[in-house]
Amino acid sequence: MSAASSTRTRPRPPRPRPDATLCYRALADSRDQLTQWLRAAITKGVIGGPWEGEFPRYAWYKQGDTVYEARLVNRTQGNYKGYGLLPDEWPKDIAVYYE
Repeated sequence: MSAASSTRTRPRPPRPRPDATLCYRALADSRDQLTQWLRAAITKGVIGGPWEGEFPRYAWYKQGDTVYEARLVNRTQGNYKGYGLLPDEWPKDIAVYYE
């Protein structure tokens, strides 16, 4: 065993970019619910950006007083990253889709 490998026993915590929005830990185990939200947003047409393959680049879902943005991160598998938006970041007229 080398000296370098013996001093490192635990993986480092992730270091997101300074401008990155972190995913909500409270929703980390809610995959089914998040998938339902994403499908609802796409079905309602609350999407943006170009389609990349079979998926829109962005989708927005309003739950209560929070709007979540889903951003496509893998267009082959259809994987998204999601995060909450501040009210001034919400898409225009999003409330109309979720009345």
